[in-house]
Amino acid sequence: MAKIFLIVYDAAFKVDNGLFLGVAASDRVILFPLTSQAQLTARLKELFLAKKCQLEIRETAYLLNKTAEQVRAKYLDFIAQLPGRIRHNGKNLKEWFAVDESLSAWWLSLVAEKNTFKSDAFNRLVQWEAILTVLKEEDAAAVFFAAESRKLQAALKNCVQKENREFHVLPTRAAPGIKNRIKEFQGLYYFKHALHVLGFAVYMFIRSWKIRQVLRALPRQMNDPDQLLFVGPYPYFDAAQAKDGVFKNKLYAQLQEALESNQQKILWGLFYVDNHNVDIKTALRYARNFVQKGYNIYFLEEAASAGKQLKVLWKSFLLGIKFLQLERQIAQAHHFSGGNFYPIFKDDWYASFVGAQGYQGLLFYEMFKALFKGSQAKRCLYCCEMHAWEKALITAKHAVGVTVPVFAYQHATVSNMLLNYFNSPVETKGNGNYSLAQPDKIICNGEVPYQYMLESGWTADRLGIGEAIRFGDLKDMVRDGTKLRENIVLVAFSISTQESSAILATVYQALKDLKNIMVWIKPHPFTDLKKVFELAGLDRDNFPFEIKNDPVESLLPQAKIVIVGESSVSLVALSFGCEIVLLNVPEWINMSPLRNIAIGQIRTASSPEELAKTVLGLCHPEVAAVSHAEETNQIINKFFCLNKNSAVPQRLLKLLEVYR
Repeated sequence: MAKIFLIVYDAAFKVDNGLFLGVAASDRVILFPLTSQAQLTARLKELFLAKKCQLEIRETAYLLNKTAEQVRAKYLDFIAQLPGRIRHNGKNLKEWFAVDESLSAWWLSLVAEKNTFKSDAFNRLVQWEAILTVLKEEDAAAVFFAAESRKLQAALKNCVQKENREFHVLPTRAAPGIKNRIKEFQGLYYFKHALHVLGFAVYMFIRSWKIRQVLRALPRQMNDPDQLLFVGPYPYFDAAQAKDGVFKNKLYAQLQEALESNQQKILWGLFYVDNHNVDIKTALRYARNFVQKGYNIYFLEEAASAGKQLKVLWKSFLLGIKFLQLERQIAQAHHFSGGNFYPIFKDDWYASFVGAQGYQGLLFYEMFKALFKGSQAKRCLYCCEMHAWEKALITAKHAVGVTVPVFAYQHATVSNMLLNYFNSPVETKGNGNYSLAQPDKIICNGEVPYQYMLESGWTADRLGIGEAIRFGDLKDMVRDGTKLRENIVLVAFSISTQESSAILATVYQALKDLKNIMVWIKPHPFTDLKKVFELAGLDRDNFPFEIKNDPVESLLPQAKIVIVGESSVSLVALSFGCEIVLLNVPEWINMSPLRNIAIGQIRTASSPEELAKTVLGLCHPEVAAVSHAEETNQIINKFFCLNKNSAVPQRLLKLLEVYR
């Protein structure tokens, strides 16, 4: 009797004819590729057709993105309900991980944050769900697994063998780089994450020491009650103006200009973030110059003394012990679709309660307490992306007992798949001990994110819509058509290394052999380009496309086509009249804010072949220029609130006056 076999593989698979024992002629073989590398699928197709098997190749790029849409709400509810489902010694999960009367370490965890940039857990969960769906629908007798992700392998193996199906692991190439190998290693969890937190603690000690050495002798005014406190990452300034000692924070742009023109005093509460365009030595040299020029800049790291960091490290250790006491119960609670997926999230749990993520969150909490104790600002504004540090900020304010109103401003483009932005209404209701830390008001930068927040359970009185100050230039930019432009394809990476590597691998496969088409790669300034190439399996030294570090605004007027994922470049490119191509890839979920938006200027490709065909079609000399200006304006104005009559963000200023 013919059997059905499901073969799951990615680019790391080392194909060999003798691997598929038990697969015979007339058996049905279903290929489930987690890679865009078409040559690997072609090799398997050749192998099984030679065996005279019935062969089916699933369109996984499309299937995985469809599954992501289906799983999204279910996953948000699962995370929200999880703390209440786990109890120990009369305490729920949030109470068990209490740090003090104000803070639960639950809110500092990767699991609670749901950040699809910091963790691949949701992406792997979607793959797991889709694979199990195919397995059960087709009633496959066995699964052959040949992919790099050991966490996905462990979760699948548990479910497959539980149903008395065969599970075979096939050989793969080792993960590139020592960091990736450690990340994929599924053993010695406590030891691995304990070493990681120690290494990260040393890094933080050195970083804070460098910052204090540069700034400690410089006077700053912290306790002026007329100041506004702006919190955010550094360095994110206008480099050209910085050379003249002018500090222009690119996240607050027009708002900063409007306030300074009114003589409003600003206290900048900044924290350093690694930037591959500006090293820390250069960034701190600029910071020193800014302070000497009169800018009131205070770094959170200035409060991170060696003694404070040791206390935080000790608290982190105690949380790790608490986690180990509860791990079995936590693991048993991870059920989806009748299977247990804890192996996919296990690293995130350890990173949060044993490793660096938990330590960093606790350190942010202590640094924010020091900031609120030392300042008397009348209002606080921070960049809202629903990260763990934001919850630490709000909780620290309450712990210190200050009443300064806190405003969370959405400064970037909000995609429906950036799950850190979103909550289940179970969380936003704010009931019980250690409920979700909430700002006094979330200022959305457009109608689209405002509606997203309402769907997450935020009440209208906690929401407002202010201008998208980072995108103010778009109001005068909408252009028509790209007919007269050269055949230039711009590939814009996001801050996500995983998404960028998946896009890079697909673009390389699709466009490397095309003639008369120029491809430019534009990295994100905070992305490790070397790691992107490693994950994509490509050699940067023998790469056929040009890497551009110019400002994206100078590249878009030249580009005919822009291939982009989550990055806000997608909306900016629309305003420049570029044709937009979004990618569905098997490696990573389509994170674009424009996914599922259907207008003529936006296209989606789900394979390298489809991408190549799309690009060639758009570059054909006989393709007529079509006006999309009206549709483009409608989309941009839904995503962004733009003041077309003034450079002053009047709505945002009015919202900030509410608590005056």
